[in-house]
Amino acid sequence: MEKKNNILLISLIVMVVINIVTISSIWLRPGKERIEDVRIERVILNDPPPGGDRLAEMIGFRREQAEKFEELKRAHHREAGRILHELKQKKQDLILKVTKEPANHEEVIKSAEEIGTKQKELELLTFNHFKDIRELCDEGQKKRFDEVIVDLREVIR
Repeated sequence: MEKKNNILLISLIVMVVINIVTISSIWLRPGKERIEDVRIERVILNDPPPGGDRLAEMIGFRREQAEKFEELKRAHHREAGRILHELKQKKQDLILKVTKEPANHEEVIKSAEEIGTKQKELELLTFNHFKDIRELCDEGQKKRFDEVIVDLREVIR
């Protein structure tokens, strides 16, 4: 049984090291990609991106729909920013656990589960946001919305 725990602990440590290397390479890469990442994070944490305006235009919202859409968009981005901030903090806390000797396996698992819970919360928030937008649409607009959302699958990957 102890041998199995040792294997699990070693595997976990290896995975954490691989994640640290991957994250470091992303953070430290030069050029346009890093600038784009910072811009996206700034937009999500502060103001909604302008892409939503294009969505409203493509769907053809009337004035009252557009106003409700703006409210939904602001609320979504405010909540998504909060979740992203918490997610980032939980990931940083997990990384710091690597420096503790011996690593407490239960704490590491708990931190990983908390990160998963926050990620799930973000995914559900986004799903419900698009569902709420679709509910704003009349039948003709729903068809256009569905076409646009199918195209978004390629962007999301």
